[in-house]
Amino acid sequence: MSTQQINIGAVAKEPKFFDNETIWGVKVGNGWIDLHVTEKPTKGTITVETWDVESKGRSYTHARPVKGQPAQPPPSQPQQPASRPAPVVNGYALSFNDYARVAELAHELARKLEQDSDEGTAAARLAMVNTFLIAFSNGKLTLPAVDEWGDVDTPTSTPKLHDKSAAHEHLQRTIWDYCEAVGKDADHAVEMLREYSGKTEVLELSEKEAIATRVKIEKWLDANVDFKALFEAAGKKIAEKEGWKFSPPPDATLEQKSETIAKKKALLASCGVTKKALEMTNSDWREALSQLNTCPF
Repeated sequence: MSTQQINIGAVAKEPKFFDNETIWGVKVGNGWIDLHVTEKPTKGTITVETWDVESKGRSYTHARPVKGQPAQPPPSQPQQPASRPAPVVNGYALSFNDYARVAELAHELARKLEQDSDEGTAAARLAMVNTFLIAFSNGKLTLPAVDEWGDVDTPTSTPKLHDKSAAHEHLQRTIWDYCEAVGKDADHAVEMLREYSGKTEVLELSEKEAIATRVKIEKWLDANVDFKALFEAAGKKIAEKEGWKFSPPPDATLEQKSETIAKKKALLASCGVTKKALEMTNSDWREALSQLNTCPF
């Protein structure tokens, strides 16, 4: 990291959010810097620590105010903007640009109201412009307010993507196993990830964030989803495919019932289950369902 002073000349309309931090794009010179502050920055000079982030062949500069100083530049002495002149009687000196702006706006309005092209209409438009200019000079009219930041678009910045780890794969599997079991599509999976992590791509999360997100999702799943029922529904499909009854009919013989129980136990064993079915928790059934989806049936 390096420490330097930056002079903020403009700021993005909206912030970005990453790793539970608020980041504002600020214009410094001819470039942009991602400034890590909670409140929207103001114009002025501020001392920051800067560092560069490489992503997909591009370098992005990030900054954070140094410790011991306010996160915002000191406020400048207020000045009355030229675009909103005070009445002449208060001593405000109107500039040529003020009059030109009034004339442009008045002419635009006159053309909408008087759209004919004959000589009389042109004279009416000119009279309207003169009326606006006189009212402006006498302090009876002000220009529309203009945002001092101007229309600054948020600079595009490619989010940092992390290398895929076992934690990322586990998180993806947890989300997708649930969506697949209840008939949800990929869009729902993305919304689920966004709800619990604030991201739309798994690799935008660090390994630690991926683990924390998975734990939060699993906590919700275990409290709200009957995974035993989902496992049994998936087991029935496998039984039908293999030609046996997951739930034997009432008139089944003892031998048939025993055969069904043996097949069910084998199905659980193939998913790594070592407990008796009656001892399994909802979390155990969730893990069994996850393994069932990877079994080569």
